[in-house]
This record gives sequence, structure tokens and C-alpha cells, in this order.
Amino acid sequence: MNLKLTDRQRSIVALANDLVLRFVGRADQYDREGGFPFANLADLRESGYLRLVVPRVYGGEGASLFEMVLAQERLAQGAARRRWRSI
Repeated sequence: MNLKLTDRQRSIVALANDLVLRFVGRADQYDREGGFPFANLADLRESGYLRLVVPRVYGGEGASLFEMVLAQERLAQGAARRRWRSI
């Protein structure tokens, strides 16, 4: 499906894509060590990703469900691509 995204939606997808690139770079280490990816969680927090669905009145971005699905889809695609490479 070819959707026409708004600038805001493209920005949210770009944020998720940036996070994917960071996560993939550390994935092998976490797989080897079996540890929790604390750096990934810090990246989610520092990038503002965790504030996407928080209403603006409370300091968040007020993202819609569709915008959040776009972001989560991008994160999932990155995780799946990385996972298939390591199998």
C-alpha cells in the first residue's frame, strides 16, 4: 500500500528508523551477552519516542493511533530484518 504521509508522519517514521539503526548496531552484543538492552530503552526515552502518544497538554506529542502504528511498524521491520540475518 502506498500511503501519502504528512510531514509529521514522515518525521515520526524517520525517528523510528533512526532508532532501528541504533538498535541493530548493538543487537549482536545483547544476543551474545543475553543482557537487557538498557541503551535501547535510554534511546527511546531520550529521542522522545516514549512521549509520542502522551497528550500535548501533559508534555507529549499527542500522536494519533495511526502515527504510532507507523512508528511501531518501522521498529518491528528493523527488528525482524536483523533477526532473520542472524538465524
